[in-house]
Parts: sequence; C-alpha cells; structure tokens
Amino acid sequence: MVTKVDGATTGVINQAIPLTVYWFFTSGSCDILDKFEETRLGNIVTVKAYGHYSGQVCTADAGIKTKIYNFISPTPGTFELRFVNPDNTVVTYTIIIS
Repeated sequence: MVTKVDGATTGVINQAIPLTVYWFFTSGSCDILDKFEETRLGNIVTVKAYGHYSGQVCTADAGIKTKIYNFISPTPGTFELRFVNPDNTVVTYTIIIS
C-alpha cells in the first residue's frame, strides 16, 4: 500500500521527474513492487502499483520500502497524481510542468 510520495514539485516537459514512492509491505521483506500503471484524464493522473509476494522464506517484519516512479509529461500544466491503493484510499501528489 502506498503511504507517501516525495520528490520534485516542478519539472520540464518531456523530462523524467523521479518521485520516491513509499509503500508499506505486510508479508515481510519478500513483498516486491513490480511496476506502476498510469491512466490520464486531462491533468489527473491515476497511478496503480502492482507487485507480488516472492514466496521465499522471509525474516524481516512488515515495514516500509521505496520505489522510484518516473513522471513524464509531453505538455505543460499542473498535474494531480493519484496513487490508488487496493482499499481505494488515495495518496495525492501535485507537480507543475513548464
């Protein structure tokens, strides 16, 4: 589950802006965040994170991990990124592209 997003709040068109996505893993250290999938509707970008449990024997308890999500926009504007969790809670992040 995504708990926080951190990074630059401004960027330039067609340039990747790396954002650090913090996510809470519950099955121990074997939870892996594989990829992000985004859907755009105007300046609202819905981002879903997909992962899996590796199935190995894990020794670490639940906790927080991070993964980089690169936001790129071909157009300028103020964008609201909505990171949607499986329980339908949303973590929002605003970024201005010029």
